[in-house]
Amino acid sequence: MEWAEIEKRFESAKRIALEAAAFLFSHLSLRMENKTKAPSDYVTEADVKVEEIIISKIRELYSDDSIYGEEHGKEGKSKRRWIIDPIDGTNNFMFLFPCYSISIGFEDEDGLEFGVIYIPSQKEEYYALKGHGAYLNGRRIYVHESDELSKDLMIATPPERRHEYMNFFMPRLRSFFDVFSDIRSIGSAASSLAFVACGRVDAYYEISLKIYDAAAGIVIAREAGAVVDLINDDESFIEILASSRSAYPRLREIVGGKASII
Repeated sequence: MEWAEIEKRFESAKRIALEAAAFLFSHLSLRMENKTKAPSDYVTEADVKVEEIIISKIRELYSDDSIYGEEHGKEGKSKRRWIIDPIDGTNNFMFLFPCYSISIGFEDEDGLEFGVIYIPSQKEEYYALKGHGAYLNGRRIYVHESDELSKDLMIATPPERRHEYMNFFMPRLRSFFDVFSDIRSIGSAASSLAFVACGRVDAYYEISLKIYDAAAGIVIAREAGAVVDLINDDESFIEILASSRSAYPRLREIVGGKASII
């Protein structure tokens, strides 16, 4: 895909994310209108409305592109695909716990090209275009490289919707505690990857994700200098490890397999 077309879509994505965030801010009451999709997995009326806004804007501008949204599913056959999570961290949003985000990624024949994440409660816009660095509210950001991981933080999120995988996850969590000072779980993959990118934490690990949870964050974290390892990259079941380069070899040993920087 030509660079000019990618860049045009990137600028559109940033505008669309801000418009979606403005709608969400003015319709917080929609969080009360929700239903259960699966155990511990909810959708609010806000999720649906925000995704409709994003998709309608994309359709106006790029009608031939494909779209994969969490709530609306897959549309189109083009390899130029928008990957959308209208509210990543719906459970957080329902209780106004501040870690929820709007996530928009884009891929073409060459893979993921850009990502935009907006965290409304913090008024933080993260974005990255492949090969051009990562930014937070216009300021260049980088991962935190540390020689003393024992003083640093990690995000490790349990499989909250797939409790049958807890026996797989818990030994890894115990081993992560041998590396880091402390561990958090914030309930939003997009926010977690953004926090690795800006150096708030040194690493993030989670299993049982979908591609719309992580697409935008993968680009942002990589452009900030992180190693992002999709250990299982089936887009319907992703196991992801993202970290600083200094932390990666030790963590890769914990999750299994030989360390290989990507």
